[in-house]
Order: sequence, then structure tokens, then C-alpha cells
Amino acid sequence: MDGPTAFYVLAWDAFKAVSFPYDEALRLARAVGVDLESQVIGRLAEKKAAEIKLWDSATRVAKGAVGPADGSRGMIDALHHAAHVMRTRGAEAAQEMLEQAGVAKEDEFKVAMEALLEVLPPSKTFSGIDADKAVKPAADDFDALEKLRRIAYDGEIGEPQQLDLYRELMEAD
Repeated sequence: MDGPTAFYVLAWDAFKAVSFPYDEALRLARAVGVDLESQVIGRLAEKKAAEIKLWDSATRVAKGAVGPADGSRGMIDALHHAAHVMRTRGAEAAQEMLEQAGVAKEDEFKVAMEALLEVLPPSKTFSGIDADKAVKPAADDFDALEKLRRIAYDGEIGEPQQLDLYRELMEAD
């Protein structure tokens, strides 16, 4: 994965939260080879005091912070475009946007989508559990991307393994 996408995925994987310490973000940015101030702050997240707060697709679009849909600045941009279009205009529009951007069939896009779906908090639609208010926007991205995966990539990208855990919890009840 490219640096910005790796940062976003690994931040969700490591911290499982929207906000986490700036110092930890700096270490993670260095580990994946991105400059925290120029490639993350104001693009993927914001700095609030000594914390970093990750943005979901809707926040990035609203702030004009999402990069090109072709993933040239990072596949996280293509994924956030896809999630936002899926949420606002539906699956057909999302698929069309990805095809026009030239990333719909790209392996790098599929790998990034699979990784992101493993770390974002699942939506109630797929987990049966209401997302905490702080992570609900990220869960909404999960919802949009998982629905898109099922419609457009079912034979190519497997179902997120984390959903097995939720199914087991639901069956145990």
C-alpha cells in the first residue's frame, strides 16, 4: 500500500479509535514513510491539542481534503470517494466513478479496500451493534464500502474476517 493509505489503515488497526496521541501518529507516519504535517494533517486527519483525529469520507469531502479519485495521492482517496458516492448516490454511481477514475480493476485499490474493511468499525447493518457516536462516521464508511464490495467485488475481495466475530457473538446470544 502507498504511505497515506498505510497510515490510515494502520492507525485504525493500532488504535481502534478516531483520536489518538500525536506522538504515536508521528511514529506511525515515520514507519510508513509519510510526512505527518504535509501528508496527513489537513488531508486525512486534524491535529487537536496533543491528539490526531482521523476523518471519515464525508468529513474529508466537506473540508475539500480528499485527493483525486484516481488514487494518485493515495488509494485512501479513491476509497473515500467510493464510500462518499456510495453513501450519497448509490452503488451504480460509485462503480461508475471508480471506473472513470481508472481504479475499479486495480489490484492496489482492491488490496486497500480489503485492508480498510478489516480495520474500520463495522456498521450496525453488518455487526448488529450500534457504533459509538465517535466512530459512527467511520462505521458509515464501512457500511458503504462493504455494500460496494458485495455488489462489485464479491468474487474478488473476500468478506472481512472481523464480521465472523460479530456473527459468533450474535449466535452466542
